[in-house]
Amino acid sequence: MPFPAVQRILAHYRDPEYFSEMLRLALPIIAQQFMFSMLNMVGVIFIGQKGETSVAAVGLAGQVAFLLNLVHFGIISGAAMFTAQFWGRKDIPNLRRVLGMSMALALAGDDAVALGEVRAGHFEPVRVFAV
Repeated sequence: MPFPAVQRILAHYRDPEYFSEMLRLALPIIAQQFMFSMLNMVGVIFIGQKGETSVAAVGLAGQVAFLLNLVHFGIISGAAMFTAQFWGRKDIPNLRRVLGMSMALALAGDDAVALGEVRAGHFEPVRVFAV
């Protein structure tokens, strides 16, 4: 091949250690995403006997949970870049600052969604527990 960069990339993907390491990293992520996907389906199965309104409520809750999952993924992806940089520089104070800020931002996003649901009148714990 005339391109040495392409040869290096192909050699990297032929390395069996690369795929075993990738699998070791990917399996927990795959399991977590599978369980998150099963959450809505199991909710629908359990509530399916209660009627259409209950199934619609579970579907709506699944959409909100998916939205929060996307928000958390965005926050964590952004924090991961800074975390890697600070870890590489052994800059532990800034590493802790980034982790704390990302945790606070994720919790603020959760609080914003919860407050929006409460203010819109969609969240009524008495009705949730009455089902």
